[in-house]
Amino acid sequence: MKNYCLGSILLVFLCLACSGEEFDPESLLTKLRVLAVKFEPPEILEGQESQMTMLVYAPESINYSVSYQLDPENRLGDSIKGSFVEGETQGAGVYTAPAAVASASGHLLMFEVAVQSDQAPIKARKRISIWSADRVAEEALNKNPIFSSIVFPQGQVASPVEIKKGKGAEASGLEVEAHVEGVDQDQDDLIFRWYSDHGRFKNFASRKTEWICDGAKESTRLIVVVRDLKGGVDWGESTVSCI
Repeated sequence: MKNYCLGSILLVFLCLACSGEEFDPESLLTKLRVLAVKFEPPEILEGQESQMTMLVYAPESINYSVSYQLDPENRLGDSIKGSFVEGETQGAGVYTAPAAVASASGHLLMFEVAVQSDQAPIKARKRISIWSADRVAEEALNKNPIFSSIVFPQGQVASPVEIKKGKGAEASGLEVEAHVEGVDQDQDDLIFRWYSDHGRFKNFASRKTEWICDGAKESTRLIVVVRDLKGGVDWGESTVSCI
């Protein structure tokens, strides 16, 4: 009986291995996705404001709406949640911290974004740190990284970057190198994530990468999200044309 069960399990794994099913890499954008939520600044003192923006990828055929919720799990009392006012642009708004922080050491507020479309709903969460002015100096608060540009070979920054197809290019793909020019205001270590709506990256988690164009496409978005380890984030993008 034991040998029969083991044989059945092995057969299942062999069938899965032979099915040939492939999954899109994390860096390939094919459907509605929330890539980042940003508060500027990411840490504030009691009574201060922070501007919220979102980086959303949406295929041209998809319309979506955004809703927001402070402290979705109700871990904080209403008096210390603060308030959020939606901006005129979808995916933007202003959060205002409470006038006084109950805890002398401050607290973390969870902020939830829900994106509704014809596809399955998407939820993303972002934390914002609120501190007591009596315990933390404003200049000591964490700041967002600053993205400046995506730089291609020969120092080219302007979009679109054109890649011309050559002999054998269809089979092997065309490569373009790019790296991020940016700094962290607090000198923190940075984390990088690259995304595109066509082609693939050799390494989507580094400051410098190579992107491979798999076939001709008039316009491809290359997006990079830069994060520190304390909740700070920034992003930028460029356009590549494979002709």
